[in-house]
Amino acid sequence: MLSIMEKILFLKTASVFDGMNSEQLKLISGITTEEDLNPREDLFRQGELGDKMYIIISGEIEILAQSSKREHRIAVLGKSQPVGEFAVLDDEARSAGARAVQNVKVLSVEKEELKELIREFPELAFEFFKVLIRKNRETNRQLLELKKQ
Repeated sequence: MLSIMEKILFLKTASVFDGMNSEQLKLISGITTEEDLNPREDLFRQGELGDKMYIIISGEIEILAQSSKREHRIAVLGKSQPVGEFAVLDDEARSAGARAVQNVKVLSVEKEELKELIREFPELAFEFFKVLIRKNRETNRQLLELKKQ
């Protein structure tokens, strides 16, 4: 089990918390929970309502989208990468599923706990949104590249 200091140091490596200082990361670390997954175990499924986001401590998670005919692997994520982060911002169903490729350890952040923390420390929201906007722009850039092909 990670100590608070180990969690803070780990969260510094996660892109979703870029720009946050040590004090802000300490607040975030206080609402995280460690979870373990076995190979092929679902972290969450497409269509479920999301109540948590995750940051991968170790192992790999595949992101899967279900079409009418089959399951498509969209990405494989590894250490320090966030998974399901949009779930803590809206009340929409998850647009894809996430499954452990191997033994995986994640830090989870519950939506309601994050919302409460943001109510208390609104500057956290600004830093969090900057990172998500950057990620959205990168996704848009990738889509434009695919469209050109």
